[in-house]
Amino acid sequence: MVSPFARPLLDSDNQSAMAGDGHESTAKASYRGPLLSLVAVGTLVGLLVAMPGSRADLRGSFSGVGSRSLSVVEEAQKVHAAAAAAPSAEGSKVIVEVYGSAGCPFTRAFVEGPLAETVAVANDLIDLRFHTFGNSYHATERCGGPTSEELEHYPFTGYFHGYDSEVRNCWDLHCGANTETPDEDCFDGKMLCQHGAADGMVTAAWACAKSMSQQAPKDYMPFVLCTAFKYFSVTSESAFDDVISSCAVTFSAENLLTCSKGEEGKQLLQAEARATVPHPGIPYVVIDGELLETTNCVSCQDGIMVKVCQAWRAKGHEDSEACKGIFGLL
Repeated sequence: MVSPFARPLLDSDNQSAMAGDGHESTAKASYRGPLLSLVAVGTLVGLLVAMPGSRADLRGSFSGVGSRSLSVVEEAQKVHAAAAAAPSAEGSKVIVEVYGSAGCPFTRAFVEGPLAETVAVANDLIDLRFHTFGNSYHATERCGGPTSEELEHYPFTGYFHGYDSEVRNCWDLHCGANTETPDEDCFDGKMLCQHGAADGMVTAAWACAKSMSQQAPKDYMPFVLCTAFKYFSVTSESAFDDVISSCAVTFSAENLLTCSKGEEGKQLLQAEARATVPHPGIPYVVIDGELLETTNCVSCQDGIMVKVCQAWRAKGHEDSEACKGIFGLL
């Protein structure tokens, strides 16, 4: 079966931010240590398998978007405020919402590093809600879209230079979680991914894995990590099949491929799109309603583990052993 995401797809945010998907690092060096990431993945997979029932920023840069950046952040804050009032499905766990896509190198760095480490040592503390749509959008009458000439140069893998962050911002506001009454043509046009066809294909596979696992991180996160590490191996349709099959350890590879390439995958991505809040760039991470400012570090002052432990403590819980270590109490 030929993937519907091969070619007529596009996703992105700021073209000028090819150095980061709509993000500028808040640290001078981005988190990307391969050895640490591999250790984290091994620890995570082992922990998730061994713990049945467990759950497994680079700040937004709007160069070229102007005053719209503030309005987008404000809209996102409104949505987060409402979401923060909603109870966690896991009771009093810390809600960690992650917005991103497979093609974004900064999303993959966050998933492979800080998120993997946090899930490995604190998965009993968090309710992970991973929204897999990122900076993608569809062409609509209100917001516009790429020209036919731009679509002719849509890459299989690589940055799509016809991507328009203004269009994406418009689409998020009128078709995403920001609105209860989305425009009728939100999903009529082509889905556009910032990093080419492979971005949409692997992100669809992430959505399918989440659905097939009943949204259980302990089941879908090993697949997400595996495909993140092998993302640049997806250079063709057949290569996509090989990567998905090799990573589908806890799933039926055949069912996962059928979902990813078919109507089910499209519907799942549309659901992910409707759950995506306005955001300046990805990865966009919110912890109990508070924006995570630093996504390239796990335990620095503003890192995800520090924020999770602070939120856990704020709920009246005793510090976990990992949190005691984070707070220097051991």
